[in-house]
Amino acid sequence: MKRVILVLAAAFLCTTAQAQSLGDLLKSLGGALTSTSEKQKEEAPKPSYPTEKDLVGEWTFEQLDIEYTGDDPLASVAIASAKSQISTLTAQAGLAAGKDKLHINNDGTLVFTTNGKSVLARYSYIQPTGTLIVTVEDKSHKAIFTTLVSKQDGKLRVMFDANELMAIAEANMPNLKEDGTFVMAKTLVDSYKGILIGGVFQ
Repeated sequence: MKRVILVLAAAFLCTTAQAQSLGDLLKSLGGALTSTSEKQKEEAPKPSYPTEKDLVGEWTFEQLDIEYTGDDPLASVAIASAKSQISTLTAQAGLAAGKDKLHINNDGTLVFTTNGKSVLARYSYIQPTGTLIVTVEDKSHKAIFTTLVSKQDGKLRVMFDANELMAIAEANMPNLKEDGTFVMAKTLVDSYKGILIGGVFQ
């Protein structure tokens, strides 16, 4: 289970480190970004939630994705910058596009395989809201992730709430509190609610 948490946390830490480096620039832009943020929200396509039958099958990891659902213009620009570095961030997180797999079975289980190692989990799906609740556990730990799934152009997006992800990582790996990058990422998450991090699969 720690492997899955580490991968997700690493992906988010890479992303937020990139976004955080723009701090001085963002402060100088200030309120001028509001109209840009609003325009992006207006143009964003409405998500299409797949049926449970549509979820079943083998999905191949394509890339990380990050999304900001809040309305702070500074956070919007930081996340937009991070998105422009998605390929680099994917590699830094140790994820392999075209190789890592997500197998979703019709018996309420799923398997995520990365770097030759597989993690088995159980899931339940609430189609009207696109909510996929994933439970990962081993002999000593248990973690429940609430993810949002949507389908667009034949691709599956699986997004995790960054606040929940940071809390799970901290609960399962207390030593992260001493990691400067983690502390920085958690501060960013606490400051800007509505950050989602996840993957695109095809």
